Amino acid sequence: MGLAADRWTNGDFEAAIRDARAAIALNRRLEQGRTFLAASEEWSNGLGHDEAARRDWQACADLVRSGRAIDLPAREIPARLLFIHSTLDRSVGDYQAAAEETRPAQAPVEGQGTFPTLPFRILNLAYDHDVTASRQLMADQNGPPSTSFATGPAMERARQAEAVEDWPAVIAELEAELPRQQALGAPAREPVARMLNSLLAYALAHTGRMAQARALIGGTPMDCDFCVVTRGRIAALDHDWSAAERWFTLAARRTPSIPFANTAWGAALQARGEPDAAIAKLSIAHAQGPHFADPLELWGEALLAKRDYAAAALKFAEADRYAPRWGRNHMLWGEALMLKGRLGEARRQYQAAAGVDLSKPDRAALNVLLARTASGPLHD
Repeated sequence: MGLAADRWTNGDFEAAIRDARAAIALNRRLEQGRTFLAASEEWSNGLGHDEAARRDWQACADLVRSGRAIDLPAREIPARLLFIHSTLDRSVGDYQAAAEETRPAQAPVEGQGTFPTLPFRILNLAYDHDVTASRQLMADQNGPPSTSFATGPAMERARQAEAVEDWPAVIAELEAELPRQQALGAPAREPVARMLNSLLAYALAHTGRMAQARALIGGTPMDCDFCVVTRGRIAALDHDWSAAERWFTLAARRTPSIPFANTAWGAALQARGEPDAAIAKLSIAHAQGPHFADPLELWGEALLAKRDYAAAALKFAEADRYAPRWGRNHMLWGEALMLKGRLGEARRQYQAAAGVDLSKPDRAALNVLLARTASGPLHD
């Protein structure tokens, strides 16, 4: 277990996995051994063994909950369970719950049971499309920021920019971070590069720099689930539908309990103009992550495309339960209500969207809608 900790500290996560497994084989009641195993499998998608990481985190939760862990004092169990549950919730897109579980007040002041709640909460809020709160929390934080790329300021700003589709800002953050990451030792650099290059490639593809995007994502390993999903998303942006289907099929097969591959697949099918096929994938994603707002919002978009406005409004309302400050969801919810003739309700959704962060295209469209509906039926 000590070797696993040492490997983890030095960023050699594949060796940490081997040592943690060896420790657990010797004593299955070692909580730290299970933590190092799960965290090394996941490493915030650096290694990208998502299904294995979720399985190992669940085993860790079961051990801690049982009270049989030999290396965890009873007083530290509540905080450890909060940390593990927040990780499990994040792994299936329940970012609202994960954000609550990473409130700084949730963890005790000292002891092994503590965990760095603030950087995780900043990221969870961004993933939950509450960019306003994420940025405010980042601005208000006390003390030095995290030095880990996985939870550090560069990653926080990149994820916030991604949430509002500010792709130039994502590119700027990641390209500025590259020199610092290149200064790391070789073991740590490789898994960081997998995550960083995948995010950067996706942002480049959105800005039309497709050749660079393909080159970057092509250098990522095939055993990284996050990387494979990103390959599919980039192929879809490039309208290479056969390649997108190939990558999404591979990722979905490897992650049967995780919703991200099917969510991205559904989004690609919707972009291709196949709303029924999109809904089929999004329904699977929703079953895998019932509290993940993204499949529900995309499902609503597909229903809008099918002109089923009442059903679309219901889906946007359901997504709102799990991401209540998602500007795009409020905006499209308003559109569905307007097309259904529920004009006063539509206006209220437009006003809700106006009060939170939006992408530049959505903000421009919303400003036009608000200006045109400043009086008349939608004003009532």
